[in-house]
Amino acid sequence: MKTLARDARQLGNLIRNARKQQAMSQKALGDRAGLRQETISLLESGNPAARVETVLSVLAALNLEMQVVPRPARIFLFGFRWQTINPLKTIPESSTVSELSYEDFNMKERL
Repeated sequence: MKTLARDARQLGNLIRNARKQQAMSQKALGDRAGLRQETISLLESGNPAARVETVLSVLAALNLEMQVVPRPARIFLFGFRWQTINPLKTIPESSTVSELSYEDFNMKERL
């Protein structure tokens, strides 16, 4: 399962959904992670003050792991939003439109 979380609320929802898929109560997850049920509740509700160590303990208790990956690069050209096909490809800031090939970009949507 690959799920994207970009803020504390989304991470909390991800944890809640994973816990429920495993038919586990907040108390059972807390026991497994060495945390109180109240801590699991706060984390699932999107508490932005959650410590990284706490999040990692809960993810491990759910047999999940965190991965950090680059966001897709986006640029705007001539009223179109273009998105890189390969987000890991580095495009120099000094590049001009004529230096970028069609393979570098895929027209995503008209603004």
